[in-house]
Amino acid sequence: MRIYVAGHLEDVASVQHVQSAVVAAGHDVTLDWTRGPDSAITNYATADALSIEIVEDPSPEALLAAAQIWAAATARRDGLSEPVAPERKLPGLRTALAVPGARLHLATQGDLPVGFVVLVPSGSRLELRYLGVTPSAWGDGVATQLLDHVTSCATRGGFDAAELWVLADNDRAIAVYMRAGWVLTSDTKSQIDTQRTETRLELRVGGHARRR
Repeated sequence: MRIYVAGHLEDVASVQHVQSAVVAAGHDVTLDWTRGPDSAITNYATADALSIEIVEDPSPEALLAAAQIWAAATARRDGLSEPVAPERKLPGLRTALAVPGARLHLATQGDLPVGFVVLVPSGSRLELRYLGVTPSAWGDGVATQLLDHVTSCATRGGFDAAELWVLADNDRAIAVYMRAGWVLTSDTKSQIDTQRTETRLELRVGGHARRR
């Protein structure tokens, strides 16, 4: 079950205590507004974001939806006038999902896919290999909810940390990650195909035994 914990902006500590109890009980916390500002928040947090549902979906339809979102999002990120065909994004997604234990989680608003993540286990860490939000939903809190979902998955799975790689010049994405509690590291690498530099971020979530 996905649960939203509302509260006054001046009572963050109490809300975080309740959120911890929710996660400990095996549920997901949606839209963790205590980590930073979000467009869905006014002076008092509201539950509008509950209209977005995030579920694990291994279906071919979900994979194609993720490819469409990734094509549109990367085109907007890179300033392209038109996105590439979604089929060109499928090989990378399939490669990530071929790793044992990898999962695709799709975010929908009503019947409309608006975002996705691909999570890949790597030893004691859970790698966020992909996070995409359809450009028309940028600024609507979808990325925040997806990152909260990632944290819940890592916590329930007993991982010590979550990590991701992002383009070093993608200031918008890095700001979103850091607002959600991720820490920028000094680790960098170059993409094989484009030679663009990526930087690594991590999120410590330890404290639980790894589920077998």
